[in-house]
Amino acid sequence: MPKAASGDLRPRRYQLFLPLKVWVRSWGRGEQAKSAKPQLEEETITENISSAGCYFLLEEEPEIGSRVEMEIKMEPKPGGKPGSKVICRGRIVRTEKEMKGGKTGVGCAFERYRIIPPSKKF
Repeated sequence: MPKAASGDLRPRRYQLFLPLKVWVRSWGRGEQAKSAKPQLEEETITENISSAGCYFLLEEEPEIGSRVEMEIKMEPKPGGKPGSKVICRGRIVRTEKEMKGGKTGVGCAFERYRIIPPSKKF
């Protein structure tokens, strides 16, 4: 793994453009959502991904510390078979305004994730 500037080990990032659905369930430093309906729901693509988190672009800017749920669709398998899905929960750890097309760049740290094989429904 590459070393970060502080000397800590950092997971390797991969530049992968995968379909991504994002649901922001609460805004700001862990405040509980008042309803089950997400405050923000958007479909986008990942810009890069690692075992610790991912980076993507959104139309709206969520607050740092917001909780998010994500569904990442993996590439189809050889022979045209559907790919797996990765279901993730995490927190927004970084935002960058005015990225490509006026969107906001969002860095998310994974707190947990699971891989769903294509044959199973969740």
